[in-house]
Amino acid sequence: MRFFLYFFVFFFLCACGGGNLGHYMPLKTPQNVNFLPKFSPSIAQIDAQSYKKHFFAPWNDNVPKLDEKEVFWAFEGYLSKDYYFFNKRKIPKSFFEKAISNANTQAFLTLKQKAIITQNTALKNLPVGTAILQEPFKDGEGIPFDYVLDSILNFATPVLISHYTQDKRYAFVLSEAGWGFVQSAHLKSVSNLRVEHYKKAKLITPIVERALAYDENGEFAFEARVGAIYPYDELKNGVYYGQAGGVKFQISASNATEFPLEFDDERLKNQMAQLLNRPYGWGGYDDERDCSALMRDIFAPFGLYLPRNSFAQSMAWERFDISALSNSQKATLIARYGKPYETLLYLKGHIVLYVGAVNGENLAFHSVWGIRTKDDGRILIAKSVITTLDIGKDDKRVAKGDLLLSRLEAMSFLSLNEQEKAKLRKALEKR
Repeated sequence: MRFFLYFFVFFFLCACGGGNLGHYMPLKTPQNVNFLPKFSPSIAQIDAQSYKKHFFAPWNDNVPKLDEKEVFWAFEGYLSKDYYFFNKRKIPKSFFEKAISNANTQAFLTLKQKAIITQNTALKNLPVGTAILQEPFKDGEGIPFDYVLDSILNFATPVLISHYTQDKRYAFVLSEAGWGFVQSAHLKSVSNLRVEHYKKAKLITPIVERALAYDENGEFAFEARVGAIYPYDELKNGVYYGQAGGVKFQISASNATEFPLEFDDERLKNQMAQLLNRPYGWGGYDDERDCSALMRDIFAPFGLYLPRNSFAQSMAWERFDISALSNSQKATLIARYGKPYETLLYLKGHIVLYVGAVNGENLAFHSVWGIRTKDDGRILIAKSVITTLDIGKDDKRVAKGDLLLSRLEAMSFLSLNEQEKAKLRKALEKR
């Protein structure tokens, strides 16, 4: 599931460094969505049922037969490579051997118990509580690249429990984001009756990042994350009341609204603004977002589903290979045929949202850690930003081949009619 992320480190997205000229890449583009072009959606209405089908997929009665080596893909790598704790001390192989034994893989799919997430929680590929780092003394590694992290599961996310670890601290679960270990304390088993009730429930989605939800006693329940959806029972006096997994909650209607949102300029830019300038979070590090998680959470409130990794996201929409084009040809093609806010631009390990052209420059919204330098150093960005596609072109430390534009391989469109497809294919053939 995470193979794509390794490209992310080695080719473009990376850790800080950058020599004496400064650790941070100057951001010349305004970090404000209000200066961006207006969004004119090409889709009149989005069918949120497709999103819900993916969201509730772990509760399907038919679990496909799987190869355990594929499901527990990370184990072999931990035993064959060197990794480090956060204190930069090498992790002994005995640590991984113990964790893998505790994973209790022989119990895979012995339970098949439907459950729900009761607290925002990390989905991990190994049942451990510590960060697992690779080469922390090298630029492009170390914090925040915790290799054990795969994703963050929001409160009220449906999962299927395969089995528990031997120490019962973790459960191995299937979520719409894939397989992984979550803390047992953040799970609640649900009956088939509750499953059917949830599938038919009214839903809300946050419109304010990190808004607080409270329980019936006014105590903290969870942090609402943009991109999540929650079931609710009633809206009363400007407050949504609901429950999931036995956790009753209430959240202000100023912080959430009914799912799905209308796909328009005002609402899309509000969601983007909520996520703009958020810290970069590899695999959900510190409950933040990496590039593909950002894309998922921008579109989820509108009922548009995207898979977890960047390559799969580029394949989910109508995809066109642009890898053979020069940088100038790519820029021209994107400016002419790219649909602002409905076009994903992909390179190995990274994905961005094309948001249109301003003053003749193509712009993208993405979550990025940094840009590789000629000496294998890194110039830090470390958050979700609006940038040009050739950010770093004027920095002598950055090689042309490491520019975002140089590495772009594909354009993916949310919606194209047959005439638009034909024009794009013809344009690519000419080049």
